[in-house]
Amino acid sequence: MSKFGPTRGELKFRLGVGVFVCGLLVVAAIVKGVPTGLVGIELFVFCGAFGLGSIIWSIWKLMR
Repeated sequence: MSKFGPTRGELKFRLGVGVFVCGLLVVAAIVKGVPTGLVGIELFVFCGAFGLGSIIWSIWKLMR
């Protein structure tokens, strides 16, 4: 890993936050159902993209 990149601890923290965000979205979808309004859909898309992107990026960096 590059000396200028994030440390393993930071990557693990980012991975944990991503899993937490995705877990919250799953629980919200189970409890309240899938949103029908534009604001709800936008929230799910942006939070889901952040959560999944964070998980994928962190795992990719940890494996290198």
